[in-house]
Amino acid sequence: MALDADNVTVATGSGGVNLDFKDSPTNLAIKAGSASVPVTLPRSYSATVDLDTMSGNLRVDFPLRITSQGPDQVAGLIGAGIGRLQVETGSGNIDILQH
Repeated sequence: MALDADNVTVATGSGGVNLDFKDSPTNLAIKAGSASVPVTLPRSYSATVDLDTMSGNLRVDFPLRITSQGPDQVAGLIGAGIGRLQVETGSGNIDILQH
């Protein structure tokens, strides 16, 4: 199912999160305790990004201007950085994909 919303907050303890947006959300916050988090966004997506996984891989299919980076963390800008994207998972991959 494709989502269309401006502000989205998702939290799960140990279940998977798989989101597919047809339009760009302004603010997107996802917290997953123990799950991979694939998020698919439109090519025109623009946001300030903060991605953090304690045990997993990070993948961003958009051009990302990195402002800080660690072993399991990356922050930066996609496009003009208009919206906000925060994803945190304790154990799982984070995949930021584009249509």
